[in-house]
Amino acid sequence: KYLSKKFLGNGNDRRGYSSAKKFSKKVIWCSNSKKSFTFNYGNSNTITVSKIALIFSKLIKKKYKRSISVIFNNKKKNINTINSITKVKTINSSENSKNILKQYFKRVII
Repeated sequence: KYLSKKFLGNGNDRRGYSSAKKFSKKVIWCSNSKKSFTFNYGNSNTITVSKIALIFSKLIKKKYKRSISVIFNNKKKNINTINSITKVKTINSSENSKNILKQYFKRVII
């Protein structure tokens, strides 16, 4: 069985992912300071969208014995990272985006 999906984005778009557990701990830690705070929270350790699709495809093939082909339509890259924002204080989680996504997909798929 073979499945093909088209996406509007570019395969080289980059995203950074962080765990909700680490984010929650940081929010609780900041709230204990009894001061108002506004921070950006993100991860500068990014992963390309094509690698995300590859990870997902491998897990689907392992679980359901189905192959997925992903086609990206846009030629223009979009890099969305916390390094591009300098006006607001930023907390960088520095987590491995690939590992976070693998753990998430395994919980959802398997």
